[in-house]
Amino acid sequence: MIINYKKLLLLTIISLSSPCYSYELTGQAKLSRVIDGDTIEVQLQQTKAKVRLAGIDCFETSKIHRAYKQAYLNKMTIDEVMFKGYQAKGHLNNMLYGNKNIKIKILGIDKYGRLLGIVYDSENRNINQVLINYGICPEY
Repeated sequence: MIINYKKLLLLTIISLSSPCYSYELTGQAKLSRVIDGDTIEVQLQQTKAKVRLAGIDCFETSKIHRAYKQAYLNKMTIDEVMFKGYQAKGHLNNMLYGNKNIKIKILGIDKYGRLLGIVYDSENRNINQVLINYGICPEY
């Protein structure tokens, strides 16, 4: 299924004007790269888009404020947080590597302008849930 960009534009406008509104849109995408344990970049027709995996919150891979907060809350060092972040990124990359096309159920747009969605691999596995079930990323 090809993403209808009119619906995506409508979703963007509605989500920015009404944070409580939820709308689902599903489409095929080609994986461009794994950014970190809970964010990927995909090719949607002629446009690249970042997709934040909904319902999970992986550890950070760089020494940003959020990583220090994760270290404090989890009683870890910043290096341990970053190590877990790189592990999560590696797991996600391994799960999606070789998937020419993935399916994304778009749930909205986050505050950083990324699509918020559930990612399915070529075997129709819910990748978001797999990351939670294997203990790779905590549920959010």
